[in-house]
Amino acid sequence: MFSFRVKTFRRIGTDSAYCFPHSVSPTAYAEHVASKKTSLGCGGIAFLVIVGAIVGPFVPDSPSTDLPSGNGGGSTTATPTPEPTDAAPDIPARAGSAMKALNHLPVRSMTSGAGYDREGKFGDAWVDVDGNGCDTRNDMLRRDFASITRTDGCLIYRGVIRDVYTGKRIDFTRGQTTSLAVQIDHVVALHNAWMTGASKLSQGMRVALANDPLNLQAVDGPTNLRKSDSDASWWLPPMRNYQCTYVARQVSVKRAYRLWVTPDEKIAMQAVLTTCPRQKAYQTDYPTLLENGDLYVW
Repeated sequence: MFSFRVKTFRRIGTDSAYCFPHSVSPTAYAEHVASKKTSLGCGGIAFLVIVGAIVGPFVPDSPSTDLPSGNGGGSTTATPTPEPTDAAPDIPARAGSAMKALNHLPVRSMTSGAGYDREGKFGDAWVDVDGNGCDTRNDMLRRDFASITRTDGCLIYRGVIRDVYTGKRIDFTRGQTTSLAVQIDHVVALHNAWMTGASKLSQGMRVALANDPLNLQAVDGPTNLRKSDSDASWWLPPMRNYQCTYVARQVSVKRAYRLWVTPDEKIAMQAVLTTCPRQKAYQTDYPTLLENGDLYVW
């Protein structure tokens, strides 16, 4: 057990998990993804084990090549909200659990992503939304580093991080060619959020989402780039013992900001959370802080 050092991110549980059930080998799944000859993704395989039958064909949502911090593009024409679907049935869960929170999320298809723009729709990266005098990136580095050996005011110049996604130790040095070794991941990628309901949020609420500590994690840079804007049906952290926490954070962010999940995304999340039924959901006060005028969004 461990705890997060975040004033607005209350951690209340953890367990371990894996992308697919242990009865499905990683090799078999890798061969399936490489072949691309079937409509079942990671979530589809998990559904066979969890529910015992497939209620319909599910085509995984292809991850975009846009990175979570990319600028995006496209038309600003409003995209209709997809109709809800019951294609991914709920799994009974205990109160307060991440699985119970997942059961409360709407299940819909992704929108086209038209109109997405990282800075235009989610604000500059990184701003000081909590008004503590430091930008969000350095706040997250300070929270997530195991040790910090050199600073200059808010700026973290040197330190060590134990990457929760890979388990690697990363010796960080701030610099033009070295800072990208540690990146701040949006646990729910902003492009994914845009296509699953964030386009309907106010600008201020989107800026809150982009800077909410619950949705941010300092991680290994190359791993973050590989994740891109994938959801749980396409990507999970390589470290199995962090997958429950990761999925619980995604579910909690989506619930806090009234986003939805796709059928394949829900199935993949269920595959993880069934291995840790005691995994609790998380809480964030950023939406409330915004509504009370206590966040600086511009």
